Amino acid sequence: MRRSMESPQTLDVLIVEDDPGARTAVRRLLEREGYTCAEAGDGREAVDIARLRPPRLVLMDLMMPEMDGFAAARQLRLDPRTQDIPIHCLTGLDFPEARRAAKRSGCEVFLTKPLDVEGLLDNVSVALSSGKHKSGKVAL
Repeated sequence: MRRSMESPQTLDVLIVEDDPGARTAVRRLLEREGYTCAEAGDGREAVDIARLRPPRLVLMDLMMPEMDGFAAARQLRLDPRTQDIPIHCLTGLDFPEARRAAKRSGCEVFLTKPLDVEGLLDNVSVALSSGKHKSGKVAL
């Protein structure tokens, strides 16, 4: 179930993933750690949500219908309301050109599937505790 967009609570993480099961699994994992999350099923929905209620971090799949993660990241970087939000991609694409394309699109961190739960939690913790991602082993 998605969090209400009218909630006054700060939105920690926007999870952007077209696979509903994967999206729900990541949300539940993060909510168990105390993070407030919202979900988007594609890039267009993610951009709309981020503009209405800017999250502190976006976890973005890259390959999605309607608008993929590359295009969504570019849109977020062009908008003054969302340009400074850290975008971390979480994708099954694990090859050098995908990493370069993600970086050119505005993604700061490249995390691969299958999901490394501890790595994801560490990444989110660092990103949200500092306000911006500090360079580390998972960076592009």
